[in-house]
Amino acid sequence: SKQWYQRRVAITAGGHASGNRGNQLLMAVLQSRYPVLFKDQEVENMAMDWLDQTSPVPRRHSVPGYDLEFCKEQLSKSTGPPDMELGTGLTRDEKLILAYYLFSKHLTDCEGGHNNPLPRKYFKMPWKKSDDLTS
Repeated sequence: SKQWYQRRVAITAGGHASGNRGNQLLMAVLQSRYPVLFKDQEVENMAMDWLDQTSPVPRRHSVPGYDLEFCKEQLSKSTGPPDMELGTGLTRDEKLILAYYLFSKHLTDCEGGHNNPLPRKYFKMPWKKSDDLTS
């Protein structure tokens, strides 16, 4: 049942679903695609804290200095993924802004269980940076 699953998530994930959704997997995927962006341990720690947020407020609004145009500009120069240079020459805060943007393109929260099919409204075709550069 849904209630059983939610209780199980609370037990296994320290009380909230955000800890049970594959944050480490997402971080590992993005680290392999953009190693320069995530090689700084402080950036990785702050990014994991952001992923663990359970606030209903959209995460991008919780990022000081978030700038969609900055993200699009950086990605327009990118050669990937993978991109072994994305993040070179950026400050820690700029790296975080870009990291948060990339997370938002790969992560969607939804209620459900291990065996429930993903509701159609949450299914998105795989993200490509070109999708954002043309919009």
